[in-house]
Amino acid sequence: MRHPPLPFAFLRITPERVAWAEAGPEGWQKTSTPPQDGPFFWAPDFFLNDPEPFFKPHFFAELSVKEARARLQRWCGPSEGTEENEKLFEGLTWERASKTNAKTAFEDLMAHIENGALEKAVPITIDRAHAPTPGALHHTLTLRLSEIFEALMKLPDTLMPLMFFDGTEWMFGATPETLLHQSGGLIRTQAVAGTTFDPQKSLLQDPKELHEHDVVLKEIKKNLSPYGEVRLGETYEKKLPRLKHLVTEITLTPFEPTSLIATALKLHPTPALGGSPQKEAFTWLRHQPSSRLRRRYGAPFGFVTAQGDGHLVVAIRTLQVVNDTLLSIAGAGVVRESQFENEWNEMAAKKKSVFEIFGER
Repeated sequence: MRHPPLPFAFLRITPERVAWAEAGPEGWQKTSTPPQDGPFFWAPDFFLNDPEPFFKPHFFAELSVKEARARLQRWCGPSEGTEENEKLFEGLTWERASKTNAKTAFEDLMAHIENGALEKAVPITIDRAHAPTPGALHHTLTLRLSEIFEALMKLPDTLMPLMFFDGTEWMFGATPETLLHQSGGLIRTQAVAGTTFDPQKSLLQDPKELHEHDVVLKEIKKNLSPYGEVRLGETYEKKLPRLKHLVTEITLTPFEPTSLIATALKLHPTPALGGSPQKEAFTWLRHQPSSRLRRRYGAPFGFVTAQGDGHLVVAIRTLQVVNDTLLSIAGAGVVRESQFENEWNEMAAKKKSVFEIFGER
């Protein structure tokens, strides 16, 4: 028998390990500041407007995938499979992003780049799907929760599957981007920028993608340098299903003890999801018509343990369910060399890559 799940969250931290949290019968214990007496998940919106973005669980543990599966099956039972043609998001009415509106935003951004106000920003497009009846999406996700979990757990270790349910809203998918990982005194982050969906293309030989990546790398280093020793690794191509990104690993050894959340707030939004200069790009994004709908897309997401260690990711390559509406969102970094058609196609490819996780085409 299937039962509605308690609010819960998870983040896969290795191919075989999952950080898992569950709310109690009364729901999440939400707070405006990081709890000082135990582990918590942090799930703010992108613009950090949520007054209580910290979620203190009734249960928290780092579990094996097998153990996480067993906890999930208390609610939904084992995956029973579905008919071959039965799609997870069947029967939804789609409202696709307007290409005309996206081009208008692109041209406005390019004007800001040309006059020197911005070097880079990351506009987004949003596809919306509406359920035929109230509660239908929530019912579908509850009914097929085990199936969704299994699809996420099959993904390669270049992706970090995640799910968050607060009692009304859902977010689930698999991000390629770590925001911060802290273990002991060492903090690790990444510059992730530069994308292609052409497996034959070398990002390391592409001037536009290298420039975009360099903008992100320099901004992250500038933002972190006042707080510790920053070391940059080699830039490499990270291969994902259907996509490749340029990635540079970055480590920070703080000058003095700092909390993971405090460091994250210095970085968010990284230029990979916000832009450069950070403050000006954030302001530009806030004034875009899409800003009111993006919710947690591109926001920090993850957990902090009672010892202060933890793992935060950037919530991209995800789907969200808000008010009986499924949100499919993607962004693309725009710099001086960018061409609109290329960025539009990149966003479409990123959205498609998420649906392919669940067997959708």
